[in-house]
Amino acid sequence: MAVSNALRARTPWRAGWARRGTGRVVEGTDNTSPLMTQRSPISIVKGMEDESTCIEKCISFFKKYDTLIVACIGILAVIIGFCYVSDFFKTYQTLIVGYFGFLGVMWTLKSNARLSLAQHEREIRHQRRRTRVALLQELKLNRDAVERAAAHQSGAEDHMDFWVPVKVMDDIFQSAKDRIVELTPTEIYKVVEVYHTLSADKDKQLLWGNPDGGYGKYILISAQYVSEYAAQQENLLEPIDHAIQALENALA
Repeated sequence: MAVSNALRARTPWRAGWARRGTGRVVEGTDNTSPLMTQRSPISIVKGMEDESTCIEKCISFFKKYDTLIVACIGILAVIIGFCYVSDFFKTYQTLIVGYFGFLGVMWTLKSNARLSLAQHEREIRHQRRRTRVALLQELKLNRDAVERAAAHQSGAEDHMDFWVPVKVMDDIFQSAKDRIVELTPTEIYKVVEVYHTLSADKDKQLLWGNPDGGYGKYILISAQYVSEYAAQQENLLEPIDHAIQALENALA
């Protein structure tokens, strides 16, 4: 027993281990060892309450300053992103400048092409309108001449030989041949029909008369063809009116 007590006195932790859970303090031992003490239920509950109170305070703090916290996090993210982007631009600045420069050049070329196309379309519209106006006036002159000739010959009591021009009044039509394609298909058909009819009728008139006596500018038509000539001129009025109507509708 003496030896055993002596060993226990030399190894105080063993004595404390032997008395774990008793809550008693043994003399000659290290009472500060965690093995020598035991927390009571009241202290445990109190510690849990303290922890719960601390968590609630943290939650209340975050709820109160959530906007400020989010703003700080956002600012930090922006700073980090700026640093990253700054390094990115430093590394690839030549490529980036070249890319945006190429986009600028392409945008400029596209804008210039669009403006040039719009200008070209305006010029075409203006040229088309001028062609219509010129052809319209010439067709009206031809209609007046045809109408006067038909009325004069059909109303004459004593038929006699008469002079008619050799040349068809088509100066504007001949000068506008390259631009007439800018008109609509309906306009082109009606206008070309009129001038072809005028030319064909003029060839028929050469069969009725003799151009030699008019110095090549007039045809002397015999009196026996007066009725045919008058009917020919009256038949010209309808296609001329159709062509005039088509051009006026396009100009309206």
